[in-house]
Amino acid sequence: MGVLESREDWKCPFLRNGFQAGGYDILCGLLFHDESSFLDLEQGSCRFDSPEFVRLLELCKKYGATGTNKERMDEDQCLALMREGEVVIEVASSEKGLAGYSIVMQGLGEEGHVVGFPTEEGSGSYVTSYSYGYLVVNAQTAYKEEIGKFFSLLLDYDNQLETDGKSVRMDVIRDSVYYNPQTERYELLCFSNIGNKVSKELALKPDGSTYLEEFLDFVESCQPVPNIPVQIRIIVYEEALPFFEGSKGAVETAEAIQSRVQLYLDERK
Repeated sequence: MGVLESREDWKCPFLRNGFQAGGYDILCGLLFHDESSFLDLEQGSCRFDSPEFVRLLELCKKYGATGTNKERMDEDQCLALMREGEVVIEVASSEKGLAGYSIVMQGLGEEGHVVGFPTEEGSGSYVTSYSYGYLVVNAQTAYKEEIGKFFSLLLDYDNQLETDGKSVRMDVIRDSVYYNPQTERYELLCFSNIGNKVSKELALKPDGSTYLEEFLDFVESCQPVPNIPVQIRIIVYEEALPFFEGSKGAVETAEAIQSRVQLYLDERK
């Protein structure tokens, strides 16, 4: 927040996938990627009525895009704004493993760095599943042996080679990158079996090398997205929306969120 407050004339402080983020989008991006500041689920307590949260609300409203300035910018426009120092944060996401990460990093250039969301602990970089869920097993199941075999099958080296370049095994990711002498470029093996091999070209650094090592380090640093209960997200949305529309003050909004979220947490105890 200190960086935001250092200037009054940011052209585009928050970018997300080519769009200037709205106030509520900024709030969610900062709030729900670090539960330690205002929300303690283990202790069942929250501090949304704190001066810090009121300040966060005001900053999100001040620097968030409105309905009239949400036009999408192309990649060159986004990069130009970042290089001019007119962007505080760009939220980048990749759904295509190493291939997608390489495209993002190539676009950012040598001056771009992945820094993660502002957070009190960890890297601030997160991973989530395609369906926003995870495969879990009941600890009391009577079929642990069968489930173990199923997991082993999913994570088998050969099966992970057939994930379209999105393997969760570091050794498979590393082994999937190879130099193709015919194209004179590095490629990513996406699928391979007898008589059939599918690969794609990788976006490369200016010197022709890959972003493989950077990607592996990035993946190792990632944590699961904090599990914020849906009901808390709904409460924040319902109470914050009138504030961003201009019909409610920041202090009143913070107090309403605090009251409802704390009541929800108390009922869970």
